[in-house]
Amino acid sequence: KKYRFSLIRKVVEILDGLKVYLETLAKGAAKTSAALGWLFLINNYHYIYEGISTDKFLSSMLGEKELHKRRDYFLQAKKIYVDTVTHKMLQALDNTPSMRIEVNSKNETTHKGKNLLKETMSLINKWVADVHASQRKLAVPDPDLRIELRLRIRERISKKYERLFTAMDSVKLSKKNKEKYIKYNPERLATIISQFYEISESSLE
Repeated sequence: KKYRFSLIRKVVEILDGLKVYLETLAKGAAKTSAALGWLFLINNYHYIYEGISTDKFLSSMLGEKELHKRRDYFLQAKKIYVDTVTHKMLQALDNTPSMRIEVNSKNETTHKGKNLLKETMSLINKWVADVHASQRKLAVPDPDLRIELRLRIRERISKKYERLFTAMDSVKLSKKNKEKYIKYNPERLATIISQFYEISESSLE
């Protein structure tokens, strides 16, 4: 019994030490991109939690409390990562809800309203291009985790984006301006998000 307790304590110390080491590496990765740092932790916390929870001996030895602690690290990293990736997009969407777009007596969007929509769409277009370029190059080895992260990101922004897209699509703009500002319909945006972490899939071919 004394040996078992000593072994459990040693394993927990190793896991805690590994967590500190991973966080140090993540801080280095975050200098390149905050999202990269959190995604690094997600991959590693997921690997550790899955490794322990699916091993009957380890999970039984460490107990529910320790398992929940490792799971919480993983869940927190996922939440912060999704928040980090979607922050600028949500900021643009929240600052320009469609119901506040200015209209005139004929229910037509005013010049000021059009400019506000154009400014918002420019920010969104930049977010889509930047995030697509960066996230598709990041690896998420576990296929189920890849699907989950894509879904979480899509769910965070899709409804608000659809409302804004509908508002923008109804605004009378020249063909040139429509092509410039309305680059991504909701279906195209969903396709782009589905390409995040695609380097993981291409490496398996």
